[in-house]
Amino acid sequence: MKVGCQLIIFGRDTVREDLAGVLATVAEAGYDGVETGDLSEDIGPEALRRELTSRGLALVGTHAGFDAYRDDADRLADYTLQAGGRYLMCSGVGDRSRGLAAYEEAAAVMNEVGKKVARKGLVFCYHNHSWEFERFEGRPALERLYELTDPEVVKLCVDTCWVYHGGEDPAEFIRRYRDRVAVLH
Repeated sequence: MKVGCQLIIFGRDTVREDLAGVLATVAEAGYDGVETGDLSEDIGPEALRRELTSRGLALVGTHAGFDAYRDDADRLADYTLQAGGRYLMCSGVGDRSRGLAAYEEAAAVMNEVGKKVARKGLVFCYHNHSWEFERFEGRPALERLYELTDPEVVKLCVDTCWVYHGGEDPAEFIRRYRDRVAVLH
């Protein structure tokens, strides 16, 4: 098992303004790799790969919001591949104020994105937050999202802190969905 650092802990501005310093800190701390946000406007994929490799780090993958994947999955996938990553983490489902319908519509988009990026050799993952444990029709919205997404092309990036904050036992949650878990936070 390898351990990576999600760069958002440094703050988006710090990552953009001092990526080299952030990567040096991550390497010095002994991590194997990093998960980034969408850095495509800040550094080219080959340059990112060189920055990581020079510090003995690997790119785990790219984390972006639902709208970015819905609108431009190919760009994110190609960037991640060229930079040496394997995983695409997606957060959110669009306009949550629409209730369960937002999750149901997002599931269809995620299935399509998952198929598309799988053909490129990438793994598409959904990253949970605590708000997805809000109940609709007697059950958590996240459960409905998982039910409607294809487990072959939509894997899980389980954020254990958010699972706990959402009111569930992270260990039990991971056991329940173990066949879909690709990345843990």
